[in-house]
Amino acid sequence: MLLLVPAAILTGGTLSGRDALLGPAAGLAGALGLIAYFRALAIGPMGVDSPVAAVIGALVPIVVGLGIGEHPPTTSAIGIGVAAVSVPLASGSGPLRVRASTGPASFSRRWPDSALGPSLS
Repeated sequence: MLLLVPAAILTGGTLSGRDALLGPAAGLAGALGLIAYFRALAIGPMGVDSPVAAVIGALVPIVVGLGIGEHPPTTSAIGIGVAAVSVPLASGSGPLRVRASTGPASFSRRWPDSALGPSLS
């Protein structure tokens, strides 16, 4: 932040009210996403969490781009499909197995508590 604020002032431009609202909202969303990601790493197998995060991280900009009307060329669309399929395959984690134990790492019995609840309290 110490370098970004002077750089923003020196480069000029204007700061609209929309920008002033979207910036902190994006920062908060990113922080909550990291909390959820690290919580998932703590309670689940990393071989499942990492590929899921990678696929979501790749697909969100693609979906937004398509939503605002962008049309990638055929070769790009094929590359997007191959990349989305390759990440889970490269992890080699096999099928997701949900444990039914009563311990704190159980997905089936404590999922709502494990997602963000303890991290935010």
